Amino acid sequence: ALPISSAAIDTGAVAVAISVVAPERVEDARAALVELRDRLRPSVTLLVGGGAARLMSPDRLPAGVTLLEGLDAFRSFLRRDR
Repeated sequence: ALPISSAAIDTGAVAVAISVVAPERVEDARAALVELRDRLRPSVTLLVGGGAARLMSPDRLPAGVTLLEGLDAFRSFLRRDR
């Protein structure tokens, strides 16, 4: 989480997208998302998607994390007016 949050802070990112692909690491990914969300400014949008993200329970994700249902949801996020 530290390298990602540092890069986001250094570049002034408005969003960070994480892909979770290993089903056996979903709990590790959830814990990393908690840490990452804590390190990022509240104004930075944190998105999570990927093949194994669907195994994550949205109610167990930290506040401020958006669970993407697929690439179409990610494309919609990218198209939104800022």
